Amino acid sequence: MLSVLVLLAVISCALYGTVAALSRRFHYDAPETERPIVWVVALFGAAFLVYLIAIWVAVRAKQDRWLLAAILVSSLAYRVTLLPSTPIQEIDIYRYLWDGAVLSVGVSPFRYSPQQVRDAFAEERLEKDLARLVRLRDSDRSLVTILDRIHYPQVPTVYPPVSQVVFATAALTTPDSATVECRLIVIKVWLVAFDMLTLVLVVGLLRLTGRPTGLSVVYGWCPLLMKEFANSGHLDAIAVFLVTLFAYLLARLCLSKGRNGTKIAIASGVCLALGVGAKLYPIVLAPLLAVCVARHVGWWMSAAMMLVFVAIVMVVLWPMAPPMLQSDTHQAASAPIEDGGAAIATHADAGDPSLGLKTFLRRWEMNDFIFLLLIENLKPADAIPPNQTAWFSVAPESFREEVISLVTTGPDGDRWQASFYVARGATALAFLVLA
Repeated sequence: MLSVLVLLAVISCALYGTVAALSRRFHYDAPETERPIVWVVALFGAAFLVYLIAIWVAVRAKQDRWLLAAILVSSLAYRVTLLPSTPIQEIDIYRYLWDGAVLSVGVSPFRYSPQQVRDAFAEERLEKDLARLVRLRDSDRSLVTILDRIHYPQVPTVYPPVSQVVFATAALTTPDSATVECRLIVIKVWLVAFDMLTLVLVVGLLRLTGRPTGLSVVYGWCPLLMKEFANSGHLDAIAVFLVTLFAYLLARLCLSKGRNGTKIAIASGVCLALGVGAKLYPIVLAPLLAVCVARHVGWWMSAAMMLVFVAIVMVVLWPMAPPMLQSDTHQAASAPIEDGGAAIATHADAGDPSLGLKTFLRRWEMNDFIFLLLIENLKPADAIPPNQTAWFSVAPESFREEVISLVTTGPDGDRWQASFYVARGATALAFLVLA
């Protein structure tokens, strides 16, 4: 069985190598019609078939260190193969690069939008932090290119502080005057490191729960992870690692039989709080934390643990708080440079760290399947351009109007916003049920 798994690993590596080669045709300026999307989808489809066979083989193989070594080495090989590849149909990573560069020079990425930095002139009298970002922009041509590639540049970052620390670490470990391609590889190395650490935790979880370690192939060989982490460099690798560490500690708590239960409970709460600080969505696991701690340590400890969890989340997310919650520090930070009464350039939205998050919560149409399915069948018919109707938009107009009327107040209510809130609420409910 081990030899079969090795053969499957070689086939998978060849498939991912071909994907990496084709990715060059997905460079930022490549026309959509010239991108080999069908070929890439076919290759990932083939990789998925190999992946399913590998799971069947790994579970039935002898569960020894050689099997585990083969899974770990092959998993790393796939990721290394895709590290230098061009992100396929992905541009979020350019925001990560800019955010990291901003934080690395001591400026909050929640304060100024990329558009504000792009439009500012060094000759103007600017706020101190904005002037620092303009100097950063002008010091490196690759950062100018990155700024030009950011999606929704008029909005400050929406990515939470824990992820921002990782972005800044990647920026600090990037060579001076690095090319855009070099910066992409460096940040993907950091994200893949979190991905591989998650695989190690998966192995630990399997051992802790007495399950075959061969099941680690389910995570290690997953084609979706190759695409999203090794190729696209998606920040979810950070949150997935922290949530998996939380799950590992929670499993230890359940099996601890009272030994070191308090310490493990605190550690698991800290990990979940940091996970929320990386991507927000792990907040849905908070009830699981409360129940597990209550069962194994006690309800009083559970209540105390939840207070600690909430406190850490508040501290971690504080940089994203609205200005009215941090008015003193905001006023001090946004004080402009004074120069004998000279006019100073100002920006209406500068200094609102929560602007990106507000935009995300109120207007951002996510691209996950459930949300898209809902929003495209709830939008008012007159809000959909004729040439942009999704093929799965099948709900009649009467149904849309009925749903919208339930959440709007009066004829002047924002009908599109109402449909958005319904779709977002239903998606959140689905996540809670799954959690």
